[in-house]
Amino acid sequence: MKINLKELEGQPEQKQDFYFDEIIDELENKKPVKGKVSAQLTEYGVLVQGEVDTKLNLICDRCLDFFEYNINVSFLEKFVKKDLDIPQSQTECELSEEDLVEDLQGREEINVTDLIYQNIIINVPGKNLCDTNCKGTEALQDLNKKDEIDPRLEIFKKLSDKMDDDKSN
Repeated sequence: MKINLKELEGQPEQKQDFYFDEIIDELENKKPVKGKVSAQLTEYGVLVQGEVDTKLNLICDRCLDFFEYNINVSFLEKFVKKDLDIPQSQTECELSEEDLVEDLQGREEINVTDLIYQNIIINVPGKNLCDTNCKGTEALQDLNKKDEIDPRLEIFKKLSDKMDDDKSN
């Protein structure tokens, strides 16, 4: 889905609200991404904001099984018509949320599908678990059951046992 900026100029209050309901092939989930999106022309360019949700098929990092993950993403993106004015003499500047914008670079339309895809991807958790109590694969469970201690780490086992003895006395 794309927002045509010329059409947006002709809308009342130069604002357009629409319902997003598409399958984004890059997500490889075959489930539609649904939500509300609005675009509004401003003095600096275009403000696009919305909220979408979908279900992703992820692989659990412990048991390696597929599981369905519900994701809900809110976003606010600013597209500017021209470059921001940063003095050439300034070598460093602290960015605020207001500075996180994208230059339209003369484009006549904004690809909302790509924008939503990017926002979903950056909101996928770093560690994917099908359940917080997931025990992992059978091989991992077997490793956790072993009583063998690496000889280099034996000192920590002795220290732990000593601390347990001190607590019980």
